[in-house]
Amino acid sequence: MREMQFTAVVLTILMTGVLVFLLPGRVADDRVTNRSRWLMASAFILTGLQFLLQFVLRLRELSVPHALSLNMLFFTPCTVLLAACILNLQRQGRIRRREWILGGTVCLLNALILAVGWLKPERLMSCDMVASSLFAILQAYYAVVISRELKRMRAMLADYYDREPDSLVNWMSVSIVALLALALMLPIAIFSAGWPLAIYAVCFLAVIFYMWFCFVRYVISNASRRVREAEEEEEEDQKIQTEEQATLEIAAVETPEVKEGENVAIEQWVADGKYLRHDLKSADVARELGIPRTHLLAWVKAAGYESFTRWMTTLRIDEAKRMLREHPDFTIEAIADHCGISRSHFHTVFKRATGQSPTTYLSDNTP
Repeated sequence: MREMQFTAVVLTILMTGVLVFLLPGRVADDRVTNRSRWLMASAFILTGLQFLLQFVLRLRELSVPHALSLNMLFFTPCTVLLAACILNLQRQGRIRRREWILGGTVCLLNALILAVGWLKPERLMSCDMVASSLFAILQAYYAVVISRELKRMRAMLADYYDREPDSLVNWMSVSIVALLALALMLPIAIFSAGWPLAIYAVCFLAVIFYMWFCFVRYVISNASRRVREAEEEEEEDQKIQTEEQATLEIAAVETPEVKEGENVAIEQWVADGKYLRHDLKSADVARELGIPRTHLLAWVKAAGYESFTRWMTTLRIDEAKRMLREHPDFTIEAIADHCGISRSHFHTVFKRATGQSPTTYLSDNTP
């Protein structure tokens, strides 16, 4: 047990060090990601401090209820900070005041409840149960809020980028679901002793390591920049749609002649194969076509596609199928590059669209 606690202390120090000392260069011009970096680092400092106190005070060996109280005292603000880290990324820095107030209130209540338990040892187990229940309710609330924001993010990214948004934001949903599962399991863990409780602590450490790893990858891959660009474009679209000049412009371009001109331009753009480039954005396509992005997205919806991403995927998969039929000697990787789809993502996208892997499709359509 003490070896595990020492390992946890060392690991949290290393993770915090990466966030504090190695990532600043990556987020120097990104206020939102920089703030999330500090929120996550603060959460890891609390986690490391909790494991350090457990190691120094030997509470696990002396009293399981006292060890649990210490866990709760630190785990509650830790998960509040981790949830705030994700919400900060999702909302581009706009965390609502009520979410801070709710998290702070639960942290304060838990501290008071656990203090009562320490002063009156005969009530310590009951206090642990009440505190863990409040912790679980708080995590359930954050899970609902973050899930709602993820749905909005996926819709926003689907209309902006030509790749599946899950690759950018899926780690957020996995992280919050894992934290919720741990919070719901905590009341059960209270009645456990020995290895079951140790396994719970290991699972908690594994979850925050996963969040740290995904966050670092999120920053290094420039996903935060892409999400920020999509958010800014979405806000700009909403602003344009509410302005009177935009209303007059839209009314003008909705004439049959202008609509026909837009249709011809889009069809020619597709015929020229310009959709095969990597990392296309709807704003870039609209700019090339010389039409407002809102009109392009309206055309996409009218053509029967759910989003810009789905339109790009359909065009590229059709081209991939043609290439597989006509050039069976080409490698799958070469075809993926030709179609503007990343090699690591190609098999997943192709199978989702056709129900077959590229290899199976090739064998079924080769004489």
